[in-house]
Amino acid sequence: MSKNDGGWSKIKVFPKQMMGKLASVHIPFLKKRVQRGLDYRGKTFKKYDPNYAEYKASRFKSKKTGKRIPSMAHKKISSTRIHPPDLTVTGDMLMNLTRKRYDTKMYQIGFTGEEADKAEYNEKNGRIMYKDDPGGIPKRERKFLINYLNRQMKKQFKMKLRNVNITIGK
Repeated sequence: MSKNDGGWSKIKVFPKQMMGKLASVHIPFLKKRVQRGLDYRGKTFKKYDPNYAEYKASRFKSKKTGKRIPSMAHKKISSTRIHPPDLTVTGDMLMNLTRKRYDTKMYQIGFTGEEADKAEYNEKNGRIMYKDDPGGIPKRERKFLINYLNRQMKKQFKMKLRNVNITIGK
C-alpha cells in the first residue's frame, strides 16, 4: 500500500459509476496539464520540429501586421505557442479526449479517429501525455484523483449508514 493513497490500494473493486465519474473528472485535469506544456511526468514536452514550430507560430497571424487574428473556430482552443509545446493548434485533438470505457477496476480515456493518430504521432516524437502504468501521471494529478475517490467513498459510506438500524435487547 502506498502511504499517499488513503488506503485505496487495498480495495480492488469500486462501483462502476464511480470509475466512470472519475474518468470524466480526470479529463479536464489532463487537458489543463497538456495545455501548460507538461507531459505525464510533469516535465515540459519535447520541443517541436523547427519547421512545425515556424508553421504553428505563424498560424492565425495577419501577414500584413503580424498580429494575431481571432480563430474562426468559435469556442475552440487555439494556440500559436511553441515553447513549451502545448499540443494545441486548433484544439480538435484535446476536445476529442474522451472516456472510452470503464468498469469496477479501471477506466480508459483516449482519442478516436484522426485525433488518435495525432496523439500517437506526438507520443512517437517524445510528447507523451499519459502512460498506462502507476507512474503514468504526475504526483499532483494522482493525488487529486485519490482525494476525489476519498470524498466519493466517504459520501457513499455516509449514505449507507443512514439505513442502519441498531436494536438493543429484544
